[in-house]
Amino acid sequence: MTVWETLRTEATTDETAIRRAYSEQLKLHRPDEDPKGFQALRAAYEAALTLAKNPKILAVSFPADEVQTGKPSATPRKNTSEQTATTSGVDSWEKIEEFIGRVKALYDNFPERIEEGRWEELLKSDILWDVELRGQLGRQMLDVLRARRHLPRNIWRLLDGHFHWTAESTSYGQEYWDFIRHIDRQLSIGLADTQYRRLDPVSAEKYLSDLDSLVPIGERFDAGECVRRANELKKQYPNSDEIYILEHLYYNFYIPNMNSKYRVDNFLPQPPGRKLSIINQLLEIAPHNRNFLSSRIFLYASAGQFSLANQDFETLYQTDTTEEEKKALRKAYQKLLQGKQERSEDVGKNRGKRFIRNFAKHKYLFWALSFAGLSTAKYINRFSTSASAIMAVVCLIVIICGYIIIKSQAKPH
Repeated sequence: MTVWETLRTEATTDETAIRRAYSEQLKLHRPDEDPKGFQALRAAYEAALTLAKNPKILAVSFPADEVQTGKPSATPRKNTSEQTATTSGVDSWEKIEEFIGRVKALYDNFPERIEEGRWEELLKSDILWDVELRGQLGRQMLDVLRARRHLPRNIWRLLDGHFHWTAESTSYGQEYWDFIRHIDRQLSIGLADTQYRRLDPVSAEKYLSDLDSLVPIGERFDAGECVRRANELKKQYPNSDEIYILEHLYYNFYIPNMNSKYRVDNFLPQPPGRKLSIINQLLEIAPHNRNFLSSRIFLYASAGQFSLANQDFETLYQTDTTEEEKKALRKAYQKLLQGKQERSEDVGKNRGKRFIRNFAKHKYLFWALSFAGLSTAKYINRFSTSASAIMAVVCLIVIICGYIIIKSQAKPH
């Protein structure tokens, strides 16, 4: 059976048509229900895409069993001379070793490792279009990356998009399952390339390994153990924002409905600017998380940035499903804003009251300065009568006002 017969479609160079045929057949050969059928279907799909990119060999009928196993098929093929011309004379394993060597070299160069363009260039290698080697290469890549697992989130997404590790996890052996779960976690809550760029290349590997200790590969999530490890790392790396980011992402990633139970800003380090920076990074990963949004609303309101708080509230309001939840949320938000606005309006009044209290508290110093002023006015009178008179009047006015203030603050006996 050829790849086109497996996909139940005519030979074509239209990649959209190939994907559509693959999607239709995927409904009949799900990996969890029919792993062998799915493996044959996937091999046929990848072979069809390869043929679509090489119209000159489109007439060749590739048997599906040969595509899947890499072994010659009993089914006769057409135009074998053309197919032979398209294959490399280099041994398959040599191709894989050469590609893996380039992967290791790229990973070991930290500044280039975090550049998505360098990985895109690597993934354009001809070996990735060799259907017979693709499955072997996917496993070899997993073996290499298990020992080199510190990559930004966008790089993991790029690699998984090419090798389909998470989508086809059942086609890999049990030995890879823990690491594929780690990859799936990195796709969701891994550190971004911007965070990697802030790291010192010399100490980055040790730091990233320490971050992995929050939830080691293969271990079940334990909130208490995660908190203990996070507290140890915070002492070791007091300026690290990533520890707080991963800690709270793990809470929300592993614990159901955790995002409605606590405000993350209560557990973040001062000053408020650092709190806001951490929450902004959390929201880049989980933009509709209720806990992160409510925390940023509180910080904006505390800083008097009510327009930004309103924008986040509208986003948060849309995440609630029931009218009862929306009503409770709006009531709590209005109460928050009212308290913050009243506190902001009272700032000027409070300053005036503090001035009066301090004035009355230091009344003896005030009297001493007042009489010193009058003495200075009397001395100036020897040289300029007008200047002395003006200064004396000012001192008298100050003394009268001060006396009124002090009397108003005096406590009754």
